[in-house]
Amino acid sequence: MDQTSEAPKLEVIGPPPARAPYRRRTFTFLGVIAVLLVLWEASGLVFAYTDDAILTSDLVAIAPQVTGPIQTVTVSDNQTVQPGDLIFTIDPTPFRLLLDQANDALSAAQSRIAVDQTSSQSALALQRSAQARAIQAEADLARARNLAGAGFEAPQAEQDATTAAQQAADALSAAQDAVLRASRVLRLDQFEIAAATSAQALAQWRLHRTRVLAPVAGRVVHFTLLPGDSASAGKPVVALVASDAWYVNANYKESVIRHLKPGRIGWVWLDTHPFHLYRARIEGIAGGIDRSKTRLGGLLPYSDPTIDWIRLEARFPVRFQLLDLPPEAERFMGSDARTIVFY
Repeated sequence: MDQTSEAPKLEVIGPPPARAPYRRRTFTFLGVIAVLLVLWEASGLVFAYTDDAILTSDLVAIAPQVTGPIQTVTVSDNQTVQPGDLIFTIDPTPFRLLLDQANDALSAAQSRIAVDQTSSQSALALQRSAQARAIQAEADLARARNLAGAGFEAPQAEQDATTAAQQAADALSAAQDAVLRASRVLRLDQFEIAAATSAQALAQWRLHRTRVLAPVAGRVVHFTLLPGDSASAGKPVVALVASDAWYVNANYKESVIRHLKPGRIGWVWLDTHPFHLYRARIEGIAGGIDRSKTRLGGLLPYSDPTIDWIRLEARFPVRFQLLDLPPEAERFMGSDARTIVFY
């Protein structure tokens, strides 16, 4: 039987694959990253963009101007109010009593004024009468002296005329003192009327301030006031987010601040109303920032210079006035925003 031998098969191993495509992809990727970084840095010469922005408005803190227990509450949390709308009332009873007391004091002072005016007029009349008698007594004395000097009248007549003139002068002096006293009493009572009038006006003002009204149009926020709570003068108890004072505060890097001039138009994206750009005008740029947070006591806006051990470029707040407002239902104080300004 013939046996044919088969030659062994040899496996052909080719050369290792080339590494050039891998390197090319790596260099291409790094090149794209570098180009993107260059373009991003160069974009600062064309536009300024930041997502470090918030939508905000004026927050009006409402504090009662008198102290007392809350009697009624006429609004609820998140309610929209208009200027002059009643928010709550304070128990007016003690203030009405103070007003009644002030009215009584004013009436009493006015009654005394009428009596004082009559007394002053009587004193003036007595003064005029005493003055006329004094003038007549002086004339009689002069005549008696002339007659006595010429020998036509006895010396006793001159003495009597002198005594009468002295009595008339004393009476005139007493009348003048009475007029002065009456005038002083009248003036004091006039001062009392002025004080009573001021007290009455103050009592009326306090009574009027028991009704606390909305000073501006806005939305009531974080409202927890209830009837029976105690209100203290000067202590805020209600906050309103003003409806007509919306603006955006955006923090921009210091390297682009020079391009952001007041009056320049920018665009705002609100996260509460996405996919819509609103026109806005730059109102101004903060003149300084606080990098220490405690040194200036909150007088300047604070900008954190580091985050996770990374030193950040300083950012300055830029205020944008919204020329186009979003719907009222999508305005929330403190919501995130993004702004872009083309040069």
